[in-house]
Amino acid sequence: MFIGSTYVRRDLKEDYTDPSMIGYSRIKIMDRVLSRTETRDRDDDGKAVSVTSYYYTLMCLVYGCDSAEIMEDDLSSEIISGYYVMEEGRGPS
Repeated sequence: MFIGSTYVRRDLKEDYTDPSMIGYSRIKIMDRVLSRTETRDRDDDGKAVSVTSYYYTLMCLVYGCDSAEIMEDDLSSEIISGYYVMEEGRGPS
């Protein structure tokens, strides 16, 4: 996933019931914004280590000209599951 990329929902069957959490037929990523961080302490072989996780929100155009904020992890999961594919012939613009 990258800014400017467009993804379309892939219908898997004729009797398709939408398992997608997102549900938009077309998503174009316009920006990526850090939404929050989480820092956890953990023990690594007797040594205390801090681990920071970063969470991003994608600012998107959906189904033409509406806008939506989508969690990056949510869209990533949907792409991995095969519900969305990159739109052919569309790269960054």
